[in-house]
Amino acid sequence: MRKFYRTLTKQLEEQLHPFDGITLLGKLAVKSKFDVLSSIHQIPETQIMAIQIEPVSFEPLHLRRVRETMFPQNTYTALDKDQLALVIGDLSYHNQKSVEKVRHWNKMLKNKLIVFKVIVKKKGHQTRLVIQIQNVETSDDIALMKTYEPIINLNYSPSVMSYKLHEEKKLTLLNLAKPPVYLINDDHLYYDIGEWRNNNEFPAKWFNDESFKTFYNVPLKSVVNAVGGDWIETINDLTFVDEFAFRKLENLLPTIGSPVEKVLEKPAELMKNTIFYQEETTQKPEIDGINIKSEAVFMDEFQGLTISEHLLYDRFDLINFHISLKINPLTVVAGMSGTGKTRLAKSYANILGLTEENGDLLFLPISPSYLEPSDVLGFLNPSTGYYMPSVTGLVDILVKAQRNPQQMYMVIFDEMNLSQIEHWFAPFLSILEKPENDRLLYLYSENNPCHNAEFYPYVVNIGSNIRFVGTINLDETTKELSDRVLDRINLVTLEKASFRNYSELVLNQNEYRGITFDFNNYNIWCQDFSPMSVFTNSELKMFDALHELIFKYDNGKGVSFRFLNRLGKYLQNIPLNISGSAEISRLRAIDISIKQGLLTKIKGSSQQIGPLVGTLTNVNDPITNSELYKFFTNSEYARMGQFKHTTAEIKRKALELGIYGYTN
Repeated sequence: MRKFYRTLTKQLEEQLHPFDGITLLGKLAVKSKFDVLSSIHQIPETQIMAIQIEPVSFEPLHLRRVRETMFPQNTYTALDKDQLALVIGDLSYHNQKSVEKVRHWNKMLKNKLIVFKVIVKKKGHQTRLVIQIQNVETSDDIALMKTYEPIINLNYSPSVMSYKLHEEKKLTLLNLAKPPVYLINDDHLYYDIGEWRNNNEFPAKWFNDESFKTFYNVPLKSVVNAVGGDWIETINDLTFVDEFAFRKLENLLPTIGSPVEKVLEKPAELMKNTIFYQEETTQKPEIDGINIKSEAVFMDEFQGLTISEHLLYDRFDLINFHISLKINPLTVVAGMSGTGKTRLAKSYANILGLTEENGDLLFLPISPSYLEPSDVLGFLNPSTGYYMPSVTGLVDILVKAQRNPQQMYMVIFDEMNLSQIEHWFAPFLSILEKPENDRLLYLYSENNPCHNAEFYPYVVNIGSNIRFVGTINLDETTKELSDRVLDRINLVTLEKASFRNYSELVLNQNEYRGITFDFNNYNIWCQDFSPMSVFTNSELKMFDALHELIFKYDNGKGVSFRFLNRLGKYLQNIPLNISGSAEISRLRAIDISIKQGLLTKIKGSSQQIGPLVGTLTNVNDPITNSELYKFFTNSEYARMGQFKHTTAEIKRKALELGIYGYTN
């Protein structure tokens, strides 16, 4: 298998980072007399099918060099285990013979244009290139012979687009392999958009902030009619245009375009985080030009729902909870009793249209009697040959989620640590950290006969369309979370917002409108490309030093690659508000992640970690004997900003050490 599917070298990995997450257009590779294998084949000594895809859209030089080094046939190799969405509808796929699998992919991809994404995935010290098929477009022989150029699609209202061009003098585009020549927005094609630049830190992020002159646009329909050719609109905010039609645009546009009218007054949606409804005039309802399925509107609706249900949360807690669910299939919510942890999870599910009545939401109270997985899943009865599902209903919703990959599901484990999590939740802890296609939960042996296997298959794949949320209390009636659990979850600690702020929110918040969002919307918001590439050198230097400091006192703890990967995903998945600004700053995201992901694992006696954490006997005293506190306040890394959440947690632990001699 190594011959066909190599891992990236460090040098190739650095070359590829700028293009991680890039979308390309391709087709099944044409077999030639020099080919040893066909375009669809089984990799020797494995059960994995490989699909050879020949790119037909613009391919950056560095990316092409990596492709030629990585793949033996100078085409992109997509593995079927990375294409879960395209095979999960057929549960028998994995049991088929190779010839049947070849027939499956041939039927799906032959004579089609293939929209695919290039993804860099890192596991431990190994990095591999994953080709993920996003969509297939019906085509003809002529279209398959062409090459294509990408044009990005924006989603601004005409007034916002004009203001950004003429007054803000700034546009920012992400994940593009080359500077754009044209833009599509509001069914118009924009041209003469000036020069674009990027920077070394974010090579796939393009800025246009020159002193703007006059901009032009033209109705897209008239352009398509005039130049003809093939225009392939994808699900990734791109339109691919065949190269011949693309070249004709240069001569055509100056003859039919018109200047973009200047909008001097700042549009309402850019002035404040306020939503105004318009009459619905299309099948894609908008609010002042903003698609109501956008993540910004989702966050406003989420907050509006919690306020309408008289729940007291700081907006930052809602954002933190949302990001945590996006980047990790298991999120655990902690906090003082009465903060509404369970209601928060239910509100989030309801915004996504998930309800217990519809069967896509499961509320599962955990009992102290749960000691092993069969208590929550069920078991195969050897006497009757029937699988006996647990009364919890957990296995039923897992099977349902596998059979409906385009529908989202959620399981809420209430009071999750009333029983030892490592016991009843053991298989999930191992499964959920694996790549999505490898999350296989075995209910019983494949060789055991099961009369109701139609309803309860021997193995269930835990896909990205199901999220697990646990709520915990930390008191004498519950079990302490082990490092094994903390390593694999996102722990969100809710802080009670002030009652005064709540009163202001009730007065100023827009009315909750009852908009729900589906899995297609949610999936688009989830970014997952080379998390380590988001860090600057100074940040990596800080984490190296922090690891050495913690490791000095406990050689079983420190800053792991797992933590940094999760933090990288967190930074990638910070949502934007309606004005286009990040909901939380980069520093605050790093600050809260250190608190949630690192400091939760630092526990022990004052003899063991006293000098690392420090000790306090009075909450009002300054902390002077803590190496960690000094690291984040007095060292060179403090210049990055104030680590408010981190230092507060260090002080809390120091107080526990001073009073009780132990902290957790």
